Order: sequence, then C-alpha cells, then structure tokens
Amino acid sequence: MSHRELTEITVVGDDDTGLVARVTTLLFERAINVKDIDQAVRDDVFRMTMHVDTSGMESSRDALRSDLRELGDDLGVDVRVRFPADRETRRIAVMVTKESQCLERLCEAAAAGDLDALRIAAHTLKSNARDFGAMALSSVCATLEAECRTGAASEPQAQVERIAQELDRARTALSGLAVRE
Repeated sequence: MSHRELTEITVVGDDDTGLVARVTTLLFERAINVKDIDQAVRDDVFRMTMHVDTSGMESSRDALRSDLRELGDDLGVDVRVRFPADRETRRIAVMVTKESQCLERLCEAAAAGDLDALRIAAHTLKSNARDFGAMALSSVCATLEAECRTGAASEPQAQVERIAQELDRARTALSGLAVRE
C-alpha cells in the first residue's frame, strides 16, 4: 500500500509523556493499523506524522476525526486527519500549527533578552515559512536568526513585531488554500 492510499494523521503540540501511546491506543481500538510513524521533539514541540491503513476501521471517518480531535483537546495537542480522498479532491496548504508557539517563544525570548532562544524560534519559523512559500516571513526570520547567532541583534522587540506582521500576511495568503476538517 503506497502512502497515497494511507490516511495521514499529524499531531503537534507541547511535548508530554504518553502522547504516542494515547494516540496509537485510540487507533488500535478502532482496528486501524499504523504503517509508518515519524515523531520528533524539537524546541519542546512534539511532532508526529503517521500513515495508517483505515480500510478495515471500525469507525466512520467523521467519528474518527471527532475522537482524535477530542483526544487532542484532552492532551493539549493539535491532531489532524487526512484521508486519501481528502488529498485527491483538495490541495491543503496550512502553515504548521506550531507557528503560534514559535511567535510566543519569539516574544518571550525578546522580552527576556535571550538571544539563543530567539535564534532557535526564528530558525524554526523561517524554515516553516519557506516550506509554505512565505518568503517575506522567512527572510525577516533569517535576518533575526543571523543577528542572534553573531550576538548583535538590533532591536529584537521591533524585529519580532515585524515577524508577527509578516506571519499575519502569510496566514491571510494561505487562508484561501486551507481546508477545514
């Protein structure tokens, strides 16, 4: 079975013990087989992508979405489900959900004068912005990242403000492509 024929489930949020176990248990209880799983924690943000076989699931698509969304709420993470038909009928372009967390980290780091934390958050947001074609946002983040690396960040609060403005522009531009689940 190719990835195109599998359902994709993504989980993003603050890292915590048991996230993988709770999500995979819910899938097991609905006779859903995990075929591929990739998970990582970077900057205290947990990310997991699973490709699962839902062909024999003992649940409807809507019920699975609802159950996973409810579990995500309980765990404090964002859970998204894309069935094969979703990918075939629509183009999904949604900025990775951690962008708000990155912006929060940027604001906190700028207020604290923590150049290392500022650099890491700017780098993360820069990469995500680039992946979604938000080049102006990526550029502003790259500038802040480079300045933090050299220890010479000029007016970090003002730069974070510019990043927030560019992030709003990117969200607006992508909103026409976003798919509501």
